[in-house]
Amino acid sequence: MLKRIIYVNLLIIATTSLQVIWASPDGLSVVDLSSSPIDYIEWLCLWPMLVITALLFVLKRLSIRNTCQIITVSLLMTGYWILINYAEFKDRVAGWSTFSSAEVWYYVFVTTALSLVISLLIFSVMLYMIINRLGNENSIHKLN
Repeated sequence: MLKRIIYVNLLIIATTSLQVIWASPDGLSVVDLSSSPIDYIEWLCLWPMLVITALLFVLKRLSIRNTCQIITVSLLMTGYWILINYAEFKDRVAGWSTFSSAEVWYYVFVTTALSLVISLLIFSVMLYMIINRLGNENSIHKLN
């Protein structure tokens, strides 16, 4: 169980870093004038690691099937990535000019759709492999 949680956390770090760096717009941040999200990537990865680890423990205790675990965690990560992309766009682009809320959301979805889909596919496939294929004796949830 611990081995799988470690692998899931490493997967979260890798895919969140990939997605944020890929989807981050160019330009300086209004907040701290940094030019890259790499400066605070550890904070962006910390929260999903804590939430997903706790969620996997709860889902295991509730005897939720592996497929439902994978779907739930993948959708949660996608929502988190969308919120990060929104915050990055607000800090790096919209903060220097005028955008309505609808325009910000439109731009976020249009410009980050490819990175979101690819990150989601990588995350879901790797999570499937971790949960279902990484040794049956320590599985997060064994099917009956």
